[in-house]
Amino acid sequence: GLLLAYLSLAPRWRWPGYILAGMAGMAAGSWLIHESWRVNLFYNTLDLVEVMFGALMLRGKSTRLPQFAEGRYLIRFVGFAVIGGPLLAGAINAAVQAILLHQPPMPLLLGWVRADGLGIMVACPIFAGWPRSQGDSILLRVPPVPRLLGTGERESGRL
Repeated sequence: GLLLAYLSLAPRWRWPGYILAGMAGMAAGSWLIHESWRVNLFYNTLDLVEVMFGALMLRGKSTRLPQFAEGRYLIRFVGFAVIGGPLLAGAINAAVQAILLHQPPMPLLLGWVRADGLGIMVACPIFAGWPRSQGDSILLRVPPVPRLLGTGERESGRL
């Protein structure tokens, strides 16, 4: 949710820095809970797929900032970021685990969508609204890496 919030506020030319910082934060969080590098890479890639799907579908070519109080934007946010992104990443996760680990796919899919969808639904509007309430250009005063380092959202025990 935090990375999606920053991508929804930042111009596209700044996205690579935010994505790198977000990936570094997710990797650091995975390292802190002693995840293997394979699990780390798998989940962080799925998390990035989830965030990028939501960011690309919500922003498109638009330079318009998120409008969570606007009904049409809120419907798009719920459809693409809260349900669509987690559904896509969760389906990939469920398929891989069903094939490789013979896990039942439906509980994996529903668990992923529920956990990540809830996280995005809560965190993204909060973090997207906070910089705008603090005055203009607060995002430009702090470089992206320190902001996102260590903020990876990880539900331990997914794999």
